Amino acid sequence: MKKQISLSLILALSVFAVTLCAIAIFSGGSGSLPTDAEDNFAEKAIVSACKSGYMSCVYSEAGDALFLPDETVSRAEFAEVLVKYLGIKSEKYFRYETNLSDIGDTPDELIPYVKTVCALGLMGTLKENGRTYFLPLETISRQEAAYIIGALTKKVVSNSNVDLFSDIGDTYLPYMQNVKTVISLEYMIGYPDGTFRPERNITRAELALILFRIKESGEKLKP
Repeated sequence: MKKQISLSLILALSVFAVTLCAIAIFSGGSGSLPTDAEDNFAEKAIVSACKSGYMSCVYSEAGDALFLPDETVSRAEFAEVLVKYLGIKSEKYFRYETNLSDIGDTPDELIPYVKTVCALGLMGTLKENGRTYFLPLETISRQEAAYIIGALTKKVVSNSNVDLFSDIGDTYLPYMQNVKTVISLEYMIGYPDGTFRPERNITRAELALILFRIKESGEKLKP
């Protein structure tokens, strides 16, 4: 009996310690900065994303908080970040029927966010042979991210700075106007070599930086 009580106490203390660790990381405590975000070009944006709760860290076996800034973002992961950033209550769409043929491919914890973006029309789907696909595990490109974000901005822009990029013509034509919009608003910028790389997969650091720029601009994106 004593052994059972001791084991229960140890488990309870372990859970409490993990909780305290999580609070320290995401509430600006001494360990508020993910260890792999230090000196990253998007360091400030990453910290903001973690503290605000629309992006999160994973933990290494050593207990370090890792943001994985260079990792790409899947469409399902993008849906989660977008819903959280916009402050949408995904619970409202729990019973929404998506009719997606590949909803089963979505990690369970991300299904509520996929349902939400589908219900609100925030992200597109693929219709093929009478079926509808979300492609939840496909990585999202810079141009698709720009298209989605550009559709949410209400600002009027002049499309300046767009021609500065040597590869802007590689942008998928239906995405072009929204890509020009986010570039003109400087929510997205190019690379030092003068390219925008529209077809390149967006990284977690880049996504955090885009959302940070929007936040700093004072604009409230609305679906």
